[in-house]
Amino acid sequence: MTARTRRTLAAGVLAASAMLTIVPMAPTSADTATIRVNGTISDRAGYPLAGVNVLVVRADHEDSDFESTTTDWAGRFVTPRIPVDAGMEYELVVTDPTGHHQTAYSRGFAATPANRTQNVRMDIAGIIRGKVTTKDGDIVRPARHVLVTANNSISVGTSSLGAFSLGGLPTGTYWLLFEDYDEDGTRPGTHFESICYDNIPRPVGNCADGTKVQVTAGKVTTINPQVLDDPIEP
Repeated sequence: MTARTRRTLAAGVLAASAMLTIVPMAPTSADTATIRVNGTISDRAGYPLAGVNVLVVRADHEDSDFESTTTDWAGRFVTPRIPVDAGMEYELVVTDPTGHHQTAYSRGFAATPANRTQNVRMDIAGIIRGKVTTKDGDIVRPARHVLVTANNSISVGTSSLGAFSLGGLPTGTYWLLFEDYDEDGTRPGTHFESICYDNIPRPVGNCADGTKVQVTAGKVTTINPQVLDDPIEP
């Protein structure tokens, strides 16, 4: 190739370059990353807690559909890798499926390598247990589809035997609401009217003015049997 040919090609390339519009590359995702959080869950005495659920959530509790994990025999956990945003705070929500400890929360933390280890301690909780039946005329059955709610905040459903165990409760006084619900989750259901604790028909609103149950952390309180006996007319 002659020098003249090279000069001609170079001039053509420069002319073509002048006609191009340069599009900047999208920045790499410096604001979005993934992180695993690890740590140990223990009680207030420092003993590790096995089998409790650990979930990372956004501190503002929005878009927090991350996968949870469970502590091992030594109370240790490692979360699945989760996407996090720079500048956003996160926290751990720790729940004991047995109900023997109160739900616990970590302090808010930024998703940085320095904060990937989070240890949480849980307080002992009280538990309310009991049984519920339904009565329609002379037919008495275990109440298999009843939702038991304490203070309009913590709920649990009855088993096939009509039994329930409502745990995770701090020491205090609680009112209870018993609501029949349909298998599809409709609440209240279409079978029996709701009642408050002590077999009192539910007033308009909640059961806050009804009979209370005293709960003490670390103890199980067994209440009197409850009966839903006011069928809803079809």
